[in-house]
Amino acid sequence: MEEVFHAGEKAVHDLLGVSDEAHQLEGMIKGRLAPAAMRMLPAFGFALATSIDSSGNVWTSFLAGPAGFLSVVSDEIISLSTISDTKFLNNIKGNREVGLLFINFEARVRVRVNGTGVIDDDGGLVLTVRQSYFNCPKYIQARKFEFTHQNHTDGEHGEASLDDSHIRIIREADTFFISTYAAAQGADCSHRGGSPGFMEVLDHQTIQWRDYPGNNLYNTIGNLHVNPHCGLLVIDFATNRILQMTGTARFVVKDQDSRFVVFTLRSMNDIFDATPFSWKFLSYSQFN
Repeated sequence: MEEVFHAGEKAVHDLLGVSDEAHQLEGMIKGRLAPAAMRMLPAFGFALATSIDSSGNVWTSFLAGPAGFLSVVSDEIISLSTISDTKFLNNIKGNREVGLLFINFEARVRVRVNGTGVIDDDGGLVLTVRQSYFNCPKYIQARKFEFTHQNHTDGEHGEASLDDSHIRIIREADTFFISTYAAAQGADCSHRGGSPGFMEVLDHQTIQWRDYPGNNLYNTIGNLHVNPHCGLLVIDFATNRILQMTGTARFVVKDQDSRFVVFTLRSMNDIFDATPFSWKFLSYSQFN
């Protein structure tokens, strides 16, 4: 595996004074799946996935399926069965870099993996692992999900501004996902959570959220330091509606206790019946 942290991540570590802390934790990032991850992943019914389109825009996709959707071939190979997300499939044809996030909301466990992917003859993804690690459980809201139907996605595509319904979903959200990409290190998908209202809508194209303290690795912020393109995905769990956004983001440090990410929307897909699941909220994270 190549050097763990790239120049953007190191620059953010220096900026925030956490270089020593990050260095102490770099051993958790491996070039293959940990045995615990190999045991756990086949039980996951969905994954969040990062891909990059031909214009360099970064997207987050929700990939899901019934039991057996995900299989671990080895500690270096993951396979996801037939994928229907055309955005993701088209992007992979032009750029093989993929970031995957596997998250168990109920257990508050998440595993981040990045690497290179190919689409097999059956329309599934075969990913060769470059980096893998367990992420901290902070800010994950506990939820149960149940596979209830074969969803039929529909919606509005290519929207360039937020309407009132989009703004309501964002302001009421307690969870979203962010995808970033650094050419030196690959694609990454990460989770963000907080109490409803932690995502602020500044105008019809601008969203802001506070950067809460985590594990001091700053993979996402480090990627944004070298490439501002990123993708957001917000799930309205009550209606199974997904807002899939791409745009650019910048990291704003007002002081050590006041840090924000400001996202500017470029294009959005508003997807209805976006998952095959029904969702039940259990509890907020104690860290919110």
